Order: sequence, then C-alpha cells, then structure tokens
Amino acid sequence: MGIALAWRNLSENRTRFIISVGGIALAILLVLSLDGIVAGSIRQVSVYIDETPFDLVVSQKGVKNLHMTTSFFDADLVDKVRRIDGVKKVTTILYTTDYLVSGDNRSVAYIIGYEQGKTGGPWMMDKGTEKLRSGEIIIDRDIAAKDKLLLGDRVTIFGRDFKIAGFTKGTVTIVNSIAYIRFDDFERLRGLRSVVSYAFVDTKTGNSPDAVMGKIKKDITQVSVQTKKEFADSERKVVSDMSADIMKIMNLIGFLIGMAALGLTVYTATLAKVREYGILKAVGSRNTWLFRVVFEQAAISTLAGTAIAFTLVLLLKAGLALSSSNILIVVGWDSFLRIAAISMMIGVMASAIPIIKILRLDPADVFRR
Repeated sequence: MGIALAWRNLSENRTRFIISVGGIALAILLVLSLDGIVAGSIRQVSVYIDETPFDLVVSQKGVKNLHMTTSFFDADLVDKVRRIDGVKKVTTILYTTDYLVSGDNRSVAYIIGYEQGKTGGPWMMDKGTEKLRSGEIIIDRDIAAKDKLLLGDRVTIFGRDFKIAGFTKGTVTIVNSIAYIRFDDFERLRGLRSVVSYAFVDTKTGNSPDAVMGKIKKDITQVSVQTKKEFADSERKVVSDMSADIMKIMNLIGFLIGMAALGLTVYTATLAKVREYGILKAVGSRNTWLFRVVFEQAAISTLAGTAIAFTLVLLLKAGLALSSSNILIVVGWDSFLRIAAISMMIGVMASAIPIIKILRLDPADVFRR
C-alpha cells in the first residue's frame, strides 16, 4: 500500500511530477555526460596502440609510452628479436611528434613512418589510399575538415611539404592527431639510418606473450619490452596525469552541481506534499509508515530520473558518433551503477529533511488552513 500511495502522490499532479523527474534526469545527465567525456578522453589517447594489432612492443631502453618521448634503437636488435623462440612476426615504425602545418593552421600530430602494407599503418581509411608514394602523407579527416584541406593539397611537417594522399578517421584525441608517411621518407628527412623507434611483435600460436617477453628481456638487455596492455596503460597514465586533472576537477564540480540540483528537486517535491501527510497523520497513520511513503516517493522519482538520464546519455553518445564529433562519451556499467547508487542516496537524504517538518506537524493545524 505504501508504494501505491507514493505513486499516487507523485502522479496526482502530472505537471509537477514531470518537472520533478525531468529535473532529476537533467541533473544525473550532467553527471553521466561529464563522467563519460573524461573516460572517453582518456581512452582516446591510446587509440593508436589499441587499434594496432600486436602482442608485444619493443622500444628504446627506458621508454614506456609514445606521448612526449623519443625512442630510437639499433635496427640490428630487431633481427635478434625475430630469432627469439615464440616470435612469429616483427614490424617496425619510426615515430616522433611534430606540428602539422597548413597555412596559418598548426596542430600537434604523432608522425608515424610505416612500412607499406605492414602493421603500424592506418587502421581505418576514410578516403584516398594508404599505399603512399614518396612525398605523400595521410592525415585525419577531422583535421582536414577543420583546416579545409582536400586530397591533393599540401601540408608541412619536418619543414617539408607533403601531398595529402588519404584521410583516416578516429585518430584525433584531446592532445593530438596521427599522420602517416613512408618509412623511407621519415629516414631521409630526419637523417636516420639503421634505427627504428618501436617494433611490434606478434607471438606464435600457443606461446604466451608474457613468456616471450621474458625471453626478450633476458636475451636483449639493450631495449625495453612490454605487453600491449602495459604500453596502452602507460600511455593513458602519462596523458591523464598531464591533462585530465582539469577535466576531473570540472567533472567533480559538475557532479556536485548535479547532486545539489537533484537533492533540491526531491526536497521540493516532498515538501509540496506535507499537508497531505498531515492529513494522514491526523486520521491515525503512524510516523514510521509516513516515513516509508516519503522514502518510496523519493526512490520512485530518482529511479525514473536515472532511467531517463541513462537513455538520454546513450542518445547523446550516438548523436556525437553520427556527427563525426571528436568527443567520445564512454559510460560503462560500473560508472552508471556508481552514479545511480549515489543519486539514490542523495534523493533519499533530501526527502528525509521534510520528515522533520512532518514530525513537528500538529494534525489540528492541517484542518485550520
């Protein structure tokens, strides 16, 4: 009966109910969106590592990630890696960070020099070709759209002009984009010979990547070697430590604002029914029963608002994907359940405040009004 009364109290005035639930939904939507944007931004920074297929990565001794690092080691060591028992295939790239320049437009990019048709190149082409001729480059389509660039236009890296031969998609992050050139072009322009930046290792079927990594570490002490997960985690941690703190602070502020709005909405909706609770008290209802009705009313409103907010954030995520936005929203079940639990707690706490007024309410006062 308590739940039925709580629902009847809420639905009696549909306009007030819609406004209350809508307010709760918007407050939770704010929290879910900001939380999802922070998670999505951190995930984006390791997109090259996540999308490139390999089991292990070999780098210069002491280098654990891509961002703001330089990694070069002797190409002869790659041949030693290939001879390690359990290694199936090894491919190499050259890498550095540089500005991608077009007229007055400048943007930071990971410059990847890759061997045509091998691991390390583009994983998702939008237009053009990934089979580059000397002097050609592939850039992200969002950078091209921002700078109004077309296939065949020219951009500058390393102080040299490159002709745009293709557009990729999905490589723009909060810190940079990714551009690809030929391995030999990278060597020539940077004056390099017989060195590589990273080597991507595929292990043979039936061989544990961890076991193969142990053999590489033992036999080739001049390099560092990590699993794909370790490399990606290291990349995300570096960028998170540098640039995501501000976003986390903004997320915390948004969370506090959202929860305050949720609490105020529930408090106002509960307070509006104090007279009805006074009448029930006057006809003999016990305080404990009234408290249960109040809490159930808050729980119904909060659950309804949470469900609507979750639906809206999924629609927002899909809309951003369809619009080719660089903003990625990641809302996992752990994040949703955590926010839903906190929202429920805040909602119940906010509804508890008017209970004090119900306790102090003299039933006779209800009939004098």
